[in-house]
This record gives sequence, C-alpha cells and structure tokens, in this order.
Amino acid sequence: MVDNPAASVSKRTMKRALNSRLGRHSLVAVSKPWLRPKNISIRKAWAQSLKGFNLAQWSSIIWTDEMSFEVGRNFRQVRVLRKTHQAFLSQYARPSFKSGRVSIMVWRAISHGLLGPLVILPKGHLTAQEY
Repeated sequence: MVDNPAASVSKRTMKRALNSRLGRHSLVAVSKPWLRPKNISIRKAWAQSLKGFNLAQWSSIIWTDEMSFEVGRNFRQVRVLRKTHQAFLSQYARPSFKSGRVSIMVWRAISHGLLGPLVILPKGHLTAQEY
C-alpha cells in the first residue's frame, strides 16, 4: 500500500493532466514568414483600410502571389504546447527564413471568378520590371 498516492503518479502523467486542464495540447507548430513589428503594423493598417469594401470593389482587384516549392528541406515537425486557436501567435510558430535552400518559384494572378496561368519563374533574381 502506498502512503502518498500522488507519489505513484509519473511526471509525464502530471504534465499531461495539467496541460489538459489548461486546455493546451501538443500540436505541430505552423511555419510562417518572420515579420518585423513595423511590417506587422503596416499590414494591419492596410487591412483596416479595406474593411468597408463591397463586392464590386473587391471584384475589381487582381491579386497576385508567388510560392516556392522546396527541395532538400528538413521537414521535421516542431511540436509546441498551445491552445487550438493559438496556431498563428508568433510564440507558437516556427519562423521560416528564405536562405540556403533549393526551390522552384511559381506565380499566379486571381480575380473575382478568374484564374490566371501558373507561371514557373526563371531561376535567379527578377527585377521589378521583369516581374
């Protein structure tokens, strides 16, 4: 018979129980580009300026974006203890930096109901005019 029942509970079990009680779970950290606080403020101000747009205004915008597909990257998952709605808070994300990797860049434009072609960008750096 054990004099102190708490002494028979493992450290791992205690951690799991405490984290469960706090609503935290071991989840995979999202990877997002690192942004300086100044850039975060600029992006928030830009988003606020578009808050009142109607459908006609949104329909007149053409959005463009590029994405890289990486080869030889370390895909090891990083796990963090967080609540499910905290995925994009910086303290729970794994920052991604653009250096030391082999990648293929693609570009596409979209608009309301329209989808542009998927363009594979040439290797190397593009000037603003070439882009």
